[in-house]
Amino acid sequence: MMFTCQNCGIDAPTQQVSLNQNIGLVVFRLSESTEGQLCRRCISHTFQRYTLVNLTLGWWGILSFFLTPIFLFSNFVQYRAARRLPEVPSDASRPRLTDELREKLGAFKEEIAACLNNGDSPEVVAIALAELAKVTPAQALLFIKFEIDG
Repeated sequence: MMFTCQNCGIDAPTQQVSLNQNIGLVVFRLSESTEGQLCRRCISHTFQRYTLVNLTLGWWGILSFFLTPIFLFSNFVQYRAARRLPEVPSDASRPRLTDELREKLGAFKEEIAACLNNGDSPEVVAIALAELAKVTPAQALLFIKFEIDG
């Protein structure tokens, strides 16, 4: 479970994806892939870029002729699923630990430590903490990782 995009680092809902690009070069081929927890914006951008390359340069080889349609279909399926993610807010940014955030979340240090000692994952604790402290899950997770686990 991730709360930040592994591509751009912003604090936004993410989804696990694996997108593939293929360039056929008659005898061999070049490929690129993007895998990880990405936000809707990064998934859309990568999908569009890979689709353009696949459609124009993906066919020019024996193996590539058969692989490109598979990549196009697979990428489309993942892109379609990602459309269910909420839009990335225009003011979305990388989560940062500010003094104000440390103070706000610091009030819950004992409860956080108790949950972690009971075996709860930091991600689950971050979700509950975010709701209590009125911060984002990514901010709460950042606090847990650097102020509690640190």
